Amino acid sequence: MDNPSCFKTGENHPNYGQPRIEGAGRPSQQIEVVDKNTNEITVYNSISEAARVLNIKHTRIVKYFTNNKQKPYKGRYTFKKKNIGKCVEYLRHKGLPANQQAPILCIFTKTGN
Repeated sequence: MDNPSCFKTGENHPNYGQPRIEGAGRPSQQIEVVDKNTNEITVYNSISEAARVLNIKHTRIVKYFTNNKQKPYKGRYTFKKKNIGKCVEYLRHKGLPANQQAPILCIFTKTGN
């Protein structure tokens, strides 16, 4: 009998190569990152993606939200959970394909302070 505490991974896993069931898992949380140094606003599809691009641990961003931080992280970045509707609306307004998957959906630049 197999030991249930020994998890099968990779090709040995019974679900290897199978598509995930629709609705399984938690959906990604889109976030907006404001860079105070460049006044650039970037929207990422997920916290992990933003962390990868910014070269920080994703747990730093998670804790930023958990602790309701308002101060910029490392004096530079502020994070805000994003509603995808606004970004899709902007893309459609600009005539761009809103359903296209891209690492970064929207980049906006602030003018002034």
